[in-house]
Formats: sequence, C-alpha cells, structure tokens
Amino acid sequence: MHESSWASHPFPEPTPGNQTYAGPRVATFGAEPQPITATAHKLARIIFHILTTKQSYNESIFQKSEEQPLRRAKIRLRRQAAQLGFHVIAPENC
Repeated sequence: MHESSWASHPFPEPTPGNQTYAGPRVATFGAEPQPITATAHKLARIIFHILTTKQSYNESIFQKSEEQPLRRAKIRLRRQAAQLGFHVIAPENC
C-alpha cells in the first residue's frame, strides 16, 4: 500500500509487534443481517396479526403501521428543533 492511503486510514499499519491490529473488516462486521432481520420481523408481524385476528391479509393495515414510525420521527425532529430555537415549516406535500 502507498504511504498516503495509510495516513487517512483509521487503523494502524500492521507490524510484527502490533498484535492488536484487526483490520478494516471489523468495522463492518455484523452490518449485513439488518435487511434479513427487518424482513423476518415484518413477516412475523403479518403472521401474528393473521393468527390473532383470524382475518385475511390486508396490505393497507401494514402500510399504516410502516408509516407510523415516519410520522413519529417527524414529530420528534420538530420538537428537537423547537428546543434548539428553530421553527420548522413543512412543505405542502409532507
């Protein structure tokens, strides 16, 4: 590797005396399963709803539940902006 690439890299250069070097792979370890976990969670919610209510699958019910965290996030961000002294004006389409 070139000297310049190591200068901007957050990990130390591996040397024989440096046994703690783990490399950049450690920084991304565990990031891959998130989409799998989200899909499994969504399927579990659908199956739980179908079994507990004994109703057929209806996409509109789950569409509303997926929009709810977005609404809550917008409210939370507006509240945080107000605490910092900002006034948020939402666009017409939001």
